[in-house]
Amino acid sequence: TPLPGQYGAVTALPLLLDTLDGLPHQPGDADPLPRPDTVAAVEVCWPLGLAAAETPGPLCQRRLRAWTLDGAVPPTFPERGARLWSPGRERFLVDARSGQRLSASCRLPHVAREAEIARWPALLSPWLSAAQRRASALPPLAPDCADDGREAVAGLHVEGIADRATLAPAPGGGGRLELQLRALGTEAPVQWLLDGRWIGRSGGGRPFAYDFARAGAGTHVLSALADNGAWAQVRFRIAGLEDGRAPAAAQ
Repeated sequence: TPLPGQYGAVTALPLLLDTLDGLPHQPGDADPLPRPDTVAAVEVCWPLGLAAAETPGPLCQRRLRAWTLDGAVPPTFPERGARLWSPGRERFLVDARSGQRLSASCRLPHVAREAEIARWPALLSPWLSAAQRRASALPPLAPDCADDGREAVAGLHVEGIADRATLAPAPGGGGRLELQLRALGTEAPVQWLLDGRWIGRSGGGRPFAYDFARAGAGTHVLSALADNGAWAQVRFRIAGLEDGRAPAAAQ
């Protein structure tokens, strides 16, 4: 598109001159700048975010290389707006034989030992592997022990679709596969994700409708993620779609 008043000497030439000015002019100009003495590369551990040298092995689920300034290694920040959960170490007692968690009040005698876990931020839960979720989850409470209140964030339950179910459009339904779902177990707003992508939002316990034929044939993962950190996942398979898509409505 022609631009009145814009031509090579006005537009292109200044860019060329700026590029030439940025090129090395003297020997050594292209050498990388020396790294300041206050900057150092260290290996850090997730989810705590601390230096690997200062993190016990069981709490270091992922190792990453990071740059530090003046030797400071900041830990993982608390989640913004999370009222019922905060990241970091959680220490507790477990039965030395069963591995079950102990509280301050248990009816039966136990040989106790100390244990601890490193918590991932709850909002990352749908993207963690099964092994990472197990490593950051509290062991079950021994049946003879009183509730210790550590499981403040209750797990959600997705109502309306069973885990590992196979779904198919109903005959005469025009190829639609619309389901009414609810996330039970929280009053907080719930975000819905399909295969890691956001598809909608609902109030705690309120219905959420979605046409799952839009996802196409195959195996999918539906995640319900409450604003207070509670979450649930169900896996299901969609079949009965033509060429991986919803069949056209009958004429």
